[in-house]
Amino acid sequence: MSELNKQNKIAVVCGNKFEDGLMMMVASHRLMCEDFDVTTYHHRLYRLKNWFSNHKLKPFPTPEKLEDTFSQYDFVIVQDSPSKRVGEVKNLFYSGIIPKMSVFYSTFDKATNPPLTRWDRVFNEKMSKVENISRAIASLLKQRYHSKNNGLNPPTSLTYRKDKKSILIRLPKLMRKKYARSFQKLEEDGYRLNFLDDQAKSGSLDRLAQTMFQAGYVISSRPMDYHLASNLQIPTLVISSPKQKKNFLKPGWLKSTVFFRSSIRLRDRLTFQRSLLAFFRTRRRRDTITW
Repeated sequence: MSELNKQNKIAVVCGNKFEDGLMMMVASHRLMCEDFDVTTYHHRLYRLKNWFSNHKLKPFPTPEKLEDTFSQYDFVIVQDSPSKRVGEVKNLFYSGIIPKMSVFYSTFDKATNPPLTRWDRVFNEKMSKVENISRAIASLLKQRYHSKNNGLNPPTSLTYRKDKKSILIRLPKLMRKKYARSFQKLEEDGYRLNFLDDQAKSGSLDRLAQTMFQAGYVISSRPMDYHLASNLQIPTLVISSPKQKKNFLKPGWLKSTVFFRSSIRLRDRLTFQRSLLAFFRTRRRRDTITW
């Protein structure tokens, strides 16, 4: 028997990061497809509400409205996170205000976490978070079928990869300077490079999603970019630090190519150039994807 029933009013509480919201929408969308009344809380994702048809997306409530907001739900699904907001929601369950709560743990430490309940789920580190979330929500529903579909639905006015020769790039200035010769080679090959400001802390998520959906490729070192690109099925080259190799959070939708930078300057430049050109040669052979 499912841990949930159709009469339950459900809230899904995401971690702080933008990509957390995208990933937890896998749970929200599955619940919506199963005819549950579900509302998703994230402090930024609600700005993309036009991309998530029929979903209820809301910003996180202020502290004074927290108890009133979440006491109306029968079941709350929480993505474990060091976020203060997530901690406040957990406390509502521990104090009896929320009747049932399921925590999705990326990792679980018995020394620092309360005992697991029958509603909690601990992720398998060998799988992407997206895959884990899809399996966790299926488990709560007591169903074998699981899906990574999070309901992201681009506006019909947009054309998928409209300009396949355009490349959306977001890298720190020093990295852009280091790899300038490689980018010049791409321009010589007919690609158009669109550099985004790496220092921009905010901006229109809708505009970013529109630009990305119509671009041919994405190159970025910023997690929110490469997770969104993966979700939009845009071929992506992820540039990451070698220090992050062990805990690298891979995009969970379209498989991305990952380049781990080297600490040796000359080797790093040459390896990046080879990786970059190989990536585009491979993608050109595969560019039969349609949205």
